[in-house]
Amino acid sequence: MSDEPAAKVAAPRVSVIVPLFNKAPSVARSLASIANQTHRDLEAIVVDDGSTDGGDAAVAALGDPRFRLIRQANAGPGAARNRGIAHASGEYVAFLDADDTWDPTYLERMIARLDAQPEAVAAVCSYRTERRSLLPRRLREGLRDGLARIVPETPAPFVVALVAFMDPCTIVVRRADVVRVGGFYERDRCVYGEDAFLAFKLVFSGAIQLVLADLATKYLECSALNVRRRARPLEPLFVGAAELRACAKPELRPLLDDALALRAGKAACVMTYWGRHREARSLVAGFTRRRDLLRGWVVLGRLCASPIGALAAAARQLKP
Repeated sequence: MSDEPAAKVAAPRVSVIVPLFNKAPSVARSLASIANQTHRDLEAIVVDDGSTDGGDAAVAALGDPRFRLIRQANAGPGAARNRGIAHASGEYVAFLDADDTWDPTYLERMIARLDAQPEAVAAVCSYRTERRSLLPRRLREGLRDGLARIVPETPAPFVVALVAFMDPCTIVVRRADVVRVGGFYERDRCVYGEDAFLAFKLVFSGAIQLVLADLATKYLECSALNVRRRARPLEPLFVGAAELRACAKPELRPLLDDALALRAGKAACVMTYWGRHREARSLVAGFTRRRDLLRGWVVLGRLCASPIGALAAAARQLKP
């Protein structure tokens, strides 16, 4: 036996986190898209969030030593991703849901962008669905390829568009930065909006490298939460607004409030549609101000949250 110390295994360049909850029909496809990346220096951490359909077997079936499985009781996608981050050793962290896929050059191109811009906390690309690309919409919203850094004069609608662009399956972030801002929202088994919560924290804490190319595919019909078909819970953006403000640079907090006002106006409209008039009224009262009445979504949100809006929503639901 040699007395020499064992050689240390070098940490991978990137850690890929895959939250898994009852996605047996699709997870093998997602894992294969990771295994087929042209960037080979990676580890993949699949966090089984209390699945009951046997999807975890796909990790062993892959037969790739770079992949490992962690199991936990069901706690929601944010908690699963945060658990993966805690076990990650790569300089960069990437996220892929168990029903989505990456193009083979995704990691290679995203890491190259981050290497070229050390000041960027994250790189984000566009994605396509089974039916269409969302890139034309993002271009209409004013997003452009390259480094995006918000300043106090940045228009609030641009901030909202930038956050909407940042889907977890299209984000590669420096591990030190995602740890610094506290990761995804995970309280109360949150299943909606935990990703936008992190996106807001990243946008208000550093520059974002935008890659205006479709490098991922989202299969929306596989999603466990189709928010168009059911009432949305209150977003973590509002429940955890104090945490967002703590992450934002002081000079950017007024802009954060403007962006939250826009999101609150839109959320109030949706709440009223689902008959949650009191919650809508409370939301616009807490997150919009008189000066926000120049913004379209705020005007609509306040109107929906008013008694007139509540009556209109009730009449619509009674209509045969």
